[in-house]
Amino acid sequence: MQNGKNLATMALVFGILGIVLGGIPYVGVVMFVLSIIGLVFGIKALNMIKLTGDESYKGLAIAGLICSVVGIVFGIFGLACTACSCLTFLAAMGEA
Repeated sequence: MQNGKNLATMALVFGILGIVLGGIPYVGVVMFVLSIIGLVFGIKALNMIKLTGDESYKGLAIAGLICSVVGIVFGIFGLACTACSCLTFLAAMGEA
């Protein structure tokens, strides 16, 4: 089934983007959301595999899930960096 393969591929792409760009302040916020979407796509792809019995893209779906989870962790790090940089900027403006 082509639809499940597309979901698995999108999960992998979003997960890789979350890993690569998730730790960057400000960009990590968007990548955090994309990693969550990748996680949902990976879960849906695995459910389609169970329904159809087509195991040809199961590894792709699992890789997408793993990359999305790692991307979520990096996204949380990016959110923390963004918050710290904003707080640092606000503190510096208050002292000036």
